[in-house]
Amino acid sequence: MTRFRTEFRGCGNAYLAVKHSFDAVGKALVITTVVFVFCFGTCITSTIPMTRNFAYIACIGFAAALAGDLLILPALLLVFFRGQIEEHQLTITE
Repeated sequence: MTRFRTEFRGCGNAYLAVKHSFDAVGKALVITTVVFVFCFGTCITSTIPMTRNFAYIACIGFAAALAGDLLILPALLLVFFRGQIEEHQLTITE
């Protein structure tokens, strides 16, 4: 969200702001999530049930958060900033 706001202030177009945000932050987001899932995934082999259950929940939570960041958040940003996209398209075509 912070990177999107910065990009949006710079270009004024929601579509370009989302694209530039993912170009800048997307790779780090995915790599960090994969590292967290693997680290917590090692706890799944634990013999202690509470630790194993926590590891399952943590891995599912990280995967769901990544899916939300990569799929749901951009769609919502484009829906909520739809007027800015249309204004930019009108400026380009005129």
